[in-house]
Amino acid sequence: MPTGLTVRTPTLEIAYEASGDATGFPVVLLHGFPDDVHAWDAVAPPLAAAGYRVLVPYLRGYGPTRFLDAATPRLAQQAAIAQDLRDFMDALGLDRVGLAGYDWGGRAACITAILAPERVHALVTIGGYNVQNTLVAQPPARPGRSVPSGTNGILTLSEVGWASSSIAAISAGSSGRNGHRPGVSTTPPSSARHRPLTTPISCRW
Repeated sequence: MPTGLTVRTPTLEIAYEASGDATGFPVVLLHGFPDDVHAWDAVAPPLAAAGYRVLVPYLRGYGPTRFLDAATPRLAQQAAIAQDLRDFMDALGLDRVGLAGYDWGGRAACITAILAPERVHALVTIGGYNVQNTLVAQPPARPGRSVPSGTNGILTLSEVGWASSSIAAISAGSSGRNGHRPGVSTTPPSSARHRPLTTPISCRW
């Protein structure tokens, strides 16, 4: 069973779950809106069993994670949650990690990989390489064009298996195991459009 812990950063007291070998290579799993750490309940155990140190933090505004100062603006910009991730890594002394995320967590993971590539050994982003240009309005879809289906960031049963195997495969690549090379995996299987694995929960501010 994962252990519930907290760590302090300059802005937050971040609650997180930890499982696996404390000396293993760290893998950070990042949830999105409107979920919490339990979105990864089926992904963390096989990674822990494979020898990884699995860390699953609650993003700002979720669960037990709290702002240290009540006067701090409650911002949720992609840059802010990316900074939270880097602060989390610093607070735990993690020089290099494997990252996996979706929705908000995916943005945090992608931006961290851009700004600190030397600290990101592997990246699995569910739903694409999802950094957004928020300063430029996105054009509307053309008439008649279908909008991709999905589950608004909720992991499906198919995505759980895909994410778990992808994280393990690309994390193994650095040491030459199994012949894999480090890389970025961005597309879940087309079959990953089934019932949600988790029930959405409310976001706390």
